[in-house]
Amino acid sequence: MHTRIREIRKLQPKEQRTQQAFADKLNISRSQLSYYESGTVTIPERSIKDICDKYNVNEEWLRYGTGEMFKPEPEVNEIDVLMGMFNPEEDEFKTKIITALLKLDDNGWTAIKQLAEEILK
Repeated sequence: MHTRIREIRKLQPKEQRTQQAFADKLNISRSQLSYYESGTVTIPERSIKDICDKYNVNEEWLRYGTGEMFKPEPEVNEIDVLMGMFNPEEDEFKTKIITALLKLDDNGWTAIKQLAEEILK
């Protein structure tokens, strides 16, 4: 598994390829990652899960070297992408507005259009 972790790290964009950057994303120290990659220590379950989640890695491949390296990419939903642009804690108002707009029927859109036209005057 230690060589597969190194392989994942080396596939990252150049600025995220260092042990420090990779370890930071996993919330572990650079030295801890170094131990993982050298096979010096047993890799904790939490770190295995974090690597798989944060780097979209197939757990079977990471553990055993079988199957595809990466999990298939989920289909992109434009609304999820839009909502992902906002930090719900910092952009609560924007999130509420977008959520409300998604629930509008034709009458609601007519009212929004009229309001927007008034604002633009």
